[in-house]
Amino acid sequence: MAPSVTTLGSSTTTMAPIETTMAPTTVATVATATEGESAPSPTDPVLEEGLRNDIRILLISMGIALVLVIFAFVCSIILFKRKDKTKRKSQSKYQKSSSKRLERLERHELRERGSRDDDDSDYTWPLFTDEMRSDIPVSEFPDYVIDMTAENQHDTSKLAIEYQQLSSVPTLSYEVACLPQNINLNRFRNIYPYDDSRVPLKEIPGELGSDYINASFVSGYCGNRYIAAQAPLNETIDHFWRMVWEYEIEAIVMLTKCVEMTREKSAQYWPESLSETITPGDRLSVTLSSSTPYAEYHIRKLLVKHLTESDKTVTVTQFHYTAWPDHGVPDNVMSVIRFIRHVRKLFPAASQDQPLLVHCSAGVGRTGTFITLDIDDAADEG
Repeated sequence: MAPSVTTLGSSTTTMAPIETTMAPTTVATVATATEGESAPSPTDPVLEEGLRNDIRILLISMGIALVLVIFAFVCSIILFKRKDKTKRKSQSKYQKSSSKRLERLERHELRERGSRDDDDSDYTWPLFTDEMRSDIPVSEFPDYVIDMTAENQHDTSKLAIEYQQLSSVPTLSYEVACLPQNINLNRFRNIYPYDDSRVPLKEIPGELGSDYINASFVSGYCGNRYIAAQAPLNETIDHFWRMVWEYEIEAIVMLTKCVEMTREKSAQYWPESLSETITPGDRLSVTLSSSTPYAEYHIRKLLVKHLTESDKTVTVTQFHYTAWPDHGVPDNVMSVIRFIRHVRKLFPAASQDQPLLVHCSAGVGRTGTFITLDIDDAADEG
C-alpha cells in the first residue's frame, strides 16, 4: 500500500501503513486432547464388582459385631444371676446367724447375773468365750454391711432392728450406784455400774460412800481382764487412786481430754509437772516421774505410794490418747491401732489380779470401743 500524505496548511503528516496480521485460529475439541483416556462409565463391570465387595465386607463386619454384643449381653446376665444367687445365700445365712447371736448374747447375760455371790472378794469374772465372737468372714463383711444397712419397705434397716432388739436383754440391778451417799459420785446420772459387776472398794470406817466408784469389771479373752470406769470427778480422785492401789493396777488407758468443747470431761488426777507430787485423800501420794509425748498420745510414769499402810512404791503407766473427740471418731483410724498395739507391747496381758484400767468420760463409748478392739486383737494373736 502506498503512503498517503495529508496536507493541513503548513503541516504535513505522513502516516505509515498499518498492517494487521491475524494468526489462523485452530479449534480443537477437548475430547481429542485426551485421546485414548476414556472416563469410567457408571455401568462399568469393574466398579460394580468393587462395590459388591465393599458391601459384602460391611455386612460381615456388622454381623460379627452383632454376635459379640449378643455374647457380651448373655455373659452379663449369667454373671448377674450367679452374683444374685450368692447374695441371697449370704443373706439367708446372715439372717440365721443374727438370731443365733442374739440367743448367745442372752445366754451370756444370764451367766453374768449369777457370777458373783455376796462376798465382793470372791468375784468371779464372766468368761468371754469363742461362741460370743462374730462368725462373719472378712471377705464377706462388705456384703454383710450392705445387707444390714439396706432399708426395707418400712424405712428400717436390719441393723436398726438388731440394735432395737438389744433393749430386750434383761436389765440388771444397779441399786448401790443410786444410794444417797453414792449418787453424787457418778459423773453421769444415767450411766451406772451393775451391782453384779461393779468394782467395790475397801470401806473406810465412818465415811459413807467410801466403798463406791463408777467402774465395772469386764471380761476379756484368754484371761485378759479390764476395768471400765468413768473419768473421776474432783471429789472422786481419791476413790480412783484407791482403786488403782487396791487392785494393783499397773496401766491406765485414758481416752479423753480433761476439757473438750469448753466442758470438763475428766478431772486431772495426775501432777502437772515432773517430780511434782499430789496427795489425793491424804492416803496416797502420786508423783509424776516422766512424760513422753507422741503425735496423738502421751505416756506418763506415775509413782504411787501409800502414806499410812505401806512404804512400798509402785509404778503406774498412763497411756493418754488425745485425738479421739467425744461423740466423734479419730481422723486417722491407724493411729488408734498403733496406740492399742503400743499398750499391748508394754502390757501384753493384764491378768485377773492386775486388770487394765480403761476410762473415757462416761466410761461407755470410747472405753467400750477400745476394749472391744483390744479383745479382738488379742484373739487374733491367740
